[in-house]
Amino acid sequence: MSNVPPFRIASAPPSPEELPVRVDRRAGAAVVTHYCFPVSDRTLERWPPTWINVNGKATTDTRTLLEVAEAKLKAAAPVRGGRSSAAA
Repeated sequence: MSNVPPFRIASAPPSPEELPVRVDRRAGAAVVTHYCFPVSDRTLERWPPTWINVNGKATTDTRTLLEVAEAKLKAAAPVRGGRSSAAA
């Protein structure tokens, strides 16, 4: 997953055959950045999925990680940009 370019949002949702079953934080950040929104591996330390230490690496289920990312994306408040129409 290290060859995923940063900040490239994919147009189609991932299929389970394309993704690994478990990922560490660095690979998980690459997957979430590729399919959902930009995120760093340090940010994933605070996310709620259960992490299991395997050979000194914290890993989690990829599907669970993407479900949390989708929930965060749906919970985000929309922000409207542009100039204010009120006179200052």
